[in-house]
Amino acid sequence: MNSDLKISIVTINYNDAEGLEKTILSVINQTYKNIEHIIIDGGSTDNSIDIIKKYEDHVDYWISEPDNGVFDAMNKGIKKCTGDWVNFMNSADTFNNDTVMSDINFDDSALIYGDTIKVPINKKRPIFEMNSLKYGMIMACHQAMFFNLKQHKNEIYYHKKLNFFAEYELVNRLWKKDYKISYQPVTVANYLIGGLSSQISWEARRSKFYAVSKSYGIVGLIRLALEKVKLAGYKTV
Repeated sequence: MNSDLKISIVTINYNDAEGLEKTILSVINQTYKNIEHIIIDGGSTDNSIDIIKKYEDHVDYWISEPDNGVFDAMNKGIKKCTGDWVNFMNSADTFNNDTVMSDINFDDSALIYGDTIKVPINKKRPIFEMNSLKYGMIMACHQAMFFNLKQHKNEIYYHKKLNFFAEYELVNRLWKKDYKISYQPVTVANYLIGGLSSQISWEARRSKFYAVSKSYGIVGLIRLALEKVKLAGYKTV
């Protein structure tokens, strides 16, 4: 990997001091050192700020203030990034090993993604074909994605009102514009099951319907209704 490339890591945290420390250490321990770590804290009342200050020499920017949800916080992080690429590794999620950043081949893609281990079951998350986006499914775990800020910074942002499916909308938007999106067989992240993106609720379903209909109209909603049937036939990478 070209050591001139700066990789920005954005971490969102709220009242998860223990998880935050694990995430910070997984960034510090990377063998690749041209990394910028940005922490956006939502005004935690536990000892999260003490944890940030403990590792402040390794944190390039941090702030603790109320926000309007996780994707508002992630947008704040993007605005502070000065790197060529950005990854979103939120509290309690970690890089799979110390050489992840060195193992990624950062090319001219708009988005590079790899594999994820789901914790605590220690099972690899399936990678779906890009076509899965048409059915409201994101092809890989968000924590295992790197977005090209150098070439596409104006495109890297989240629609906050989509809440649970803002990450899907971002990836789908890049794909629909025919930007290059590449899979690399690198296990990037350990993803803690039970976070915001794992929650199933009426709000999650509403966000999903809105995101798919916005991109694909009535045809998309019909495909979404048949999602389970379609997904059964998907091939993995």
